[in-house]
Amino acid sequence: MDLNKVNDQLQTVLDTTFLYGSRTEIQADENLKRVLRSLSNIENGPATYVI
Repeated sequence: MDLNKVNDQLQTVLDTTFLYGSRTEIQADENLKRVLRSLSNIENGPATYVI
């Protein structure tokens, strides 16, 4: 197993989770907030098993 690759992939997941979460905070549209929150939760799922 290439740990550098795994670390890079995990960092991408964490960055994407942060991006969706931060975008959720500034949205006025409730439907878009729900979508972004859902995407953030989906992205965060694998990270919770590693951290």
